[in-house]
Amino acid sequence: MGSTYWKLNSTSCTIEMVGVTPEPPVESDRKLYCDCSYESNTVCHVVNMTLKRLSLPGVLPPQLVKLPYLRNIDFAYNLLNGTIPKEWASMNLTSISLVVNRLSGEIPEYLGNITTLTYLMLEANQFTGVVPPKLGNLINLQTLVLSSNQLTGSLPVTLAGLHNLQDFRINDNNFTGTIPNFIQNWTFLQRLRISDIISPSQSFPSLENLQSMATLVLRNCNLTGKIPPYIWTMTNLEMLDVSFNKLIGEIPDITKEAENVFISKSSFGREEPVPCLENFSCQQYSSCLHINSGGQDLKVKENKGDTLYFGDVSVEGGTATDYYSNSDHWGLSSSGDFMDDFSGQNIRYTASLTSSNMSELYTNARKSPLSLTYFHNCMENGNYTVNLHFAEIEFTNDNTFRSLGKRIFDIYIQEQLIQKDFNIERETIYAQKPWVLPIHNVSVSNNILEIRFYWAGKGTTRIPDMGYYGPLVSALSVISDSKPCSDGDGGNKGTVYKIVAIGVAVLCLVLIVAGIIWWKGYFRRKLQRKDIQAGTYSLEQMRAATNDFCFANKIGEGGFGPVYKGQLPDGTVIAVKQLSSMSRQGNREFLNEIGLISCVQHPNLVKLYGSCVEGDQLLLIYEYMENNNLARALFDVYSFGVVTLEIVTGKSNNNYVPNDGAVCLLDWACQLQKNGNLMELVDERLGSKVNEREAETVIKVALLCTNASPSLRPTMSEVVNMLEGQVAIPDVIPEPSSYFEDLRFKALRDFGQHWSRQSLSGSQNQSSGTTVNAISLESGNTSADSIMAESALKF
Repeated sequence: MGSTYWKLNSTSCTIEMVGVTPEPPVESDRKLYCDCSYESNTVCHVVNMTLKRLSLPGVLPPQLVKLPYLRNIDFAYNLLNGTIPKEWASMNLTSISLVVNRLSGEIPEYLGNITTLTYLMLEANQFTGVVPPKLGNLINLQTLVLSSNQLTGSLPVTLAGLHNLQDFRINDNNFTGTIPNFIQNWTFLQRLRISDIISPSQSFPSLENLQSMATLVLRNCNLTGKIPPYIWTMTNLEMLDVSFNKLIGEIPDITKEAENVFISKSSFGREEPVPCLENFSCQQYSSCLHINSGGQDLKVKENKGDTLYFGDVSVEGGTATDYYSNSDHWGLSSSGDFMDDFSGQNIRYTASLTSSNMSELYTNARKSPLSLTYFHNCMENGNYTVNLHFAEIEFTNDNTFRSLGKRIFDIYIQEQLIQKDFNIERETIYAQKPWVLPIHNVSVSNNILEIRFYWAGKGTTRIPDMGYYGPLVSALSVISDSKPCSDGDGGNKGTVYKIVAIGVAVLCLVLIVAGIIWWKGYFRRKLQRKDIQAGTYSLEQMRAATNDFCFANKIGEGGFGPVYKGQLPDGTVIAVKQLSSMSRQGNREFLNEIGLISCVQHPNLVKLYGSCVEGDQLLLIYEYMENNNLARALFDVYSFGVVTLEIVTGKSNNNYVPNDGAVCLLDWACQLQKNGNLMELVDERLGSKVNEREAETVIKVALLCTNASPSLRPTMSEVVNMLEGQVAIPDVIPEPSSYFEDLRFKALRDFGQHWSRQSLSGSQNQSSGTTVNAISLESGNTSADSIMAESALKF
């Protein structure tokens, strides 16, 4: 089973040591139970074996067949792989629990031979294929749980003979067909969970014989019509979930408590509205919203300023929770009950991570077992950008069963489905890693913004424990595309004053610098000359170049305004970006691009010709590039790292060969990183002007982008967060042995050595004369053959 440490005490029938570490995890459960009543109490036999929560990485042992009296096996919460041994089919087992492991392949049909089984738990594994018909032979079975696998097909009719079933769960699979009618024959059934069946429209199944039913979940099964009246008379029913169906009719006035009745999202053909507020009116309107979900109020450094994220940690959970801030006009609504957590108070509505190198914004989160809605009732009408912040903080990246969790949910904004089956770890590759999902052009037309997260029944529900599932969000930020961030008129004016003050200061600085340059005689032309080198254009010139910003010349839409194609009188083709002067982001982008692009020169960066500031117009004039030209020049995250290294060092990766054995600029940078001498990379021409801390940050980010393993490279949004200091830069320094075997550089060194040997032996073809001058690694391909075939080798 993959246990490194194993020690049994046969005298006391106890397990003294087992696991992959000398000290087993605190939450682990490891025990044997022996029956010593045989042969006049002189012989003992093992009847129960439990090895839970040990993260054992091996396979299930067929040798258990040598324990003929063994009845109960519980190997839950491990990392066991492979399949269930055939030898077990000859045993007289009554209980098998293998929940949360990595077992794969088809469910073995020989399990149907263990007719003594009363309990079979295979949830949260990786089983595929159909349910074997032979499981219908298990006539004593009371519990059959196959949830959270990858099973397909329809349920076999042979299961109709399982008359003793009390608990049947097949949710979170890929079954097809209708819900079988034979379920009504399981008269002892107390729990039934079916979800996500791919089927044609079907009416509500016949369940009137199941009067012992306590939990009934028929989620996303394409049910139509009305809920039968007998459902409301089931006296033992504690939970009813028929969400994500197409049911119609009215919900009767139930006299008993109905806290756990969930008929939401598409059921009855309507959406759940945000909480109704009596006598409500907006005294002021907002153009932004920032929420720290599951955390305290938090100031976050953004765009060279502090942004206050409102915390909601004080909002307690419950099956139906509403919160509204009268002062700020935002609130949240949460519904649903975490199943199987056996918590009377049901308090698992927030999550936190105590130890992490992530920003505090991502170490807390709010979650919900069904639906979580954030809303704002007093938003300025217009278009917004919504940034949803996520980090999976309940699963891990280690070699434990906690890494097997899978969280899947849907995202709606303004009642429109934005993301179906969203999985945080699918985006980040790893757990406990920040991810920002931007949604652009969100329209607010009635002053109400609504962001909703839904659990549609998919994903694991028992990792790291029972009741861990549902949508989880770290934070959200909403920013107007056309207005500065504010909570009212006063905030608007304050922001405007700041923008005006910054603009005046920048204008004064520009005038002073221009005066000095003029005084020193560096202007070799008349002021009225307005050619391409001037750097400043009039609005009249830009209107003429773009045919008055004709729609036919519009070539794209940026985050802060449209982009038009134009032509100057001398024939130069240009791209004109039109920014909104009313937008805080537009003003910031205008200043940033003038200050940065005009100062940084690189073949793979588009050239900024100049700008136009006239009236309420802010225009940036760029070199025009045909479709895909820029894409061909600048590839994935990898080439961003290469370009960044070239800018920092002032050297080209294509024609610079270091003199210390490195084969290229990137190879040299990796060596210096390994030796802790990163500052040697900085262009020596910069002298004392270099801010060493900032330079080191940029270099580390560049090296992370060019990591040999694509899975370790950050996304561009993460790059921005690292450069802004919002997220710590992980230390990924290769070990000497792994660095030496880096195929990107090893293949090139081998090639260089081979070429050198041939040259020295005189066998080198004389026509190839000169030495290797440059090797391009901008493709990011780590295959030696691909490097040699695709890299630019200049002889």
